[in-house]
Amino acid sequence: MRNLVGRFRTHMQRLKSYHADSGHEIALSNIQFLKLASTASIVLLAALMIVARVLIRDWMPSPIHLAFVPLLGAFFLFSWFKLDHIPLEQVPAVCIAFEILLYTMGVSLDTLGDPGAPSSFTQLICVALPALFILPGLISYGLLLITETAYVVLVLMTKGPFIAQYDIFEMVTGLCFSICVSQLISRSRLATHDLKTKFELLSMRDTLSNLYNKRGFLELANRYFADVNPKVTCSLAFIDIDDFKTLNDTRGHAAGDEVLAAMGSILSGFFRSNDIVCRFGGDEFLIVIDKLADTAILEDRFASIRSRFTAQTYSLTGIALTVSCGIVYAQRERVDFNEMTRQADEALYQAKRSGKARCVIHRYDQCAAQLAQGTPFNPRLTPNDAELASASKEDRRG
Repeated sequence: MRNLVGRFRTHMQRLKSYHADSGHEIALSNIQFLKLASTASIVLLAALMIVARVLIRDWMPSPIHLAFVPLLGAFFLFSWFKLDHIPLEQVPAVCIAFEILLYTMGVSLDTLGDPGAPSSFTQLICVALPALFILPGLISYGLLLITETAYVVLVLMTKGPFIAQYDIFEMVTGLCFSICVSQLISRSRLATHDLKTKFELLSMRDTLSNLYNKRGFLELANRYFADVNPKVTCSLAFIDIDDFKTLNDTRGHAAGDEVLAAMGSILSGFFRSNDIVCRFGGDEFLIVIDKLADTAILEDRFASIRSRFTAQTYSLTGIALTVSCGIVYAQRERVDFNEMTRQADEALYQAKRSGKARCVIHRYDQCAAQLAQGTPFNPRLTPNDAELASASKEDRRG
């Protein structure tokens, strides 16, 4: 029993995460389903009224049947001509309104519309709607239970005992089917979402170092600075492995790959999950360190990284490699991400020019940032790797 409860809680947490992470995607999916459902509803109602008139002797549409035709028609027109123009955050409310309309229609037709006939619509609607739209479970199942409760009350009030007993049995069956179908579909959606998330994460990861790649870093870093501006407290560090080309030339690319993997492992151990650590390209690593702007802590941490890296590379290759670091920090101020990266890159050049195996730390320069506002976008941060490759790092740094 505990295991069952635990699995249910896990499923609900996954659903909550799914709704939080995929709100835009869910809204677009609901828009498409609403268009199809509004079209199908009015077509089916009209078709069934025609079929009933042909097959059932003396059958005539009741005022309730006729009342829902213009209502469904209005939803059909709204879905196809207005729904695409409303804010996405309003889409769930429209879906809820449509569900309420269909639930009301089904219950009304099966009870007030023809009390002498067995139910035909309510349970079909109750099975379909919770699985059709992607809504929070509390809303979806809440509407379902309210509908079934109202249905039972009206059945008992309007129908004779003989028909009522069959309608209530059908209600119990429909409710069970509805829960099973909606659970199966929600699990399928979650599995698809998890698979998509997995592939998205893989596309943002560098397989060699297991850090973010450039694409993933730029996406996360731009989002980070958009969220924390105008009061940014962070550090941005550029790390470059000294004489990495010489290692590749003398020991081979396999040794170089081992060194890059070792750096990835070291950096993963020194930074937190809310920091953004990436292999930016080649032997360069770029790090956004959230809420850290203390030079003493920065010097101590990167000294430890350099020491650990030198010892580990000597163990792996027999060569004690070093790294150079350029760091820029900001403290409760507005920061331009591209400019901060340029300044960290310049600090890295200073470390290289002063003899390598060093760490240069500067505070973010607001004056330089203002002067740079009219300059072109930093080519080191463009998605085009060819632009980065056109400026030879060896020629610039030695």
